[in-house]
Amino acid sequence: MLATVFIAAALTTWPVAALILVVASGVSAYYLRHRYRSELTIAQIVPPAHRERLDRIVDGDLQMVVVAGLTAAGLMLGFGIHPLHIVISRWTPLLVGVAAASVYVSSLSDWYVILPRITGMLGSRPCRFEDERHPRFPHTWRDTTRWWLVHRLLALFGFRFGLSYALTLVARHWITFRFGTDIVTGAALGFAATYQKAIPAAGFQAGHPTMIVGQTVVHDETTRGPRRITIFGRVIRVPFMKQAVPTGELSAREWVYDVALEGVQLVVAASREARSLPRSDDGRLIYERRPHKILLRDIAGVRAADPPFSGCASRCSGINWYCIENPRCFEAK
Repeated sequence: MLATVFIAAALTTWPVAALILVVASGVSAYYLRHRYRSELTIAQIVPPAHRERLDRIVDGDLQMVVVAGLTAAGLMLGFGIHPLHIVISRWTPLLVGVAAASVYVSSLSDWYVILPRITGMLGSRPCRFEDERHPRFPHTWRDTTRWWLVHRLLALFGFRFGLSYALTLVARHWITFRFGTDIVTGAALGFAATYQKAIPAAGFQAGHPTMIVGQTVVHDETTRGPRRITIFGRVIRVPFMKQAVPTGELSAREWVYDVALEGVQLVVAASREARSLPRSDDGRLIYERRPHKILLRDIAGVRAADPPFSGCASRCSGINWYCIENPRCFEAK
């Protein structure tokens, strides 16, 4: 898809601008790929077959995207071909390219930086939460959690900026009635409302992580209740708006499974510390794939639990779906 977007941008907008976008995206992508491959070489690690197969697919996609974009922009510049005439602004395809490239580079950050860490393929495994400091960034689990959130925030800003301006330019061309552009653009971006609401809490967590991947924690239990505000000493309920309300109870020991902009996923530690673990009919270990989620803005009173999760101290408990021992760890949960 991104290759098509780059080709469309090269053919319909300014070739130099399209070339800059392709080069910037390609340099970022190949840097992530290079650091991943160099880490494998330095650590003398051979990826398992289920990772190596997908690595080849990701590498092939990357080459196709970069070659297609460079070829289209290069031909337009080299032969002095004028961009195709389109009825909408020339900025529109370029802005769509910015939005798509932001998401693509973010996905490669997950693939080349985050997943090798949380699977345990490069460094210690999060289910053991060892204090080992990794020689390359992200050095610690705190760094991993922070970068997991930061690169997704950057992708969200790039995606929202590119798409919102592209939609605005299209709406301005076709819609002439007053406030029509604002209505169409707002409606089209409504699907991202969940992520936009999560930005403040995600930004705070990125700067000061309290839910660190692989850590065992306890936290104050909350429930969603009506939002109340105080005006001139009177408490007023705000209709259709919710907020986190403490229940006064403390959670069980929980293992931090996954972090994202909209929330953090947790697994009750005791469920995977038991002697008997869930297994399929043929005896294979069933890896956890249904953690429960807490919205980042609802997190309250987080502290490290004692003792930390111990289910993987001498065996694989299956608490981490992403564990490299799981042959399906790179599939969607």
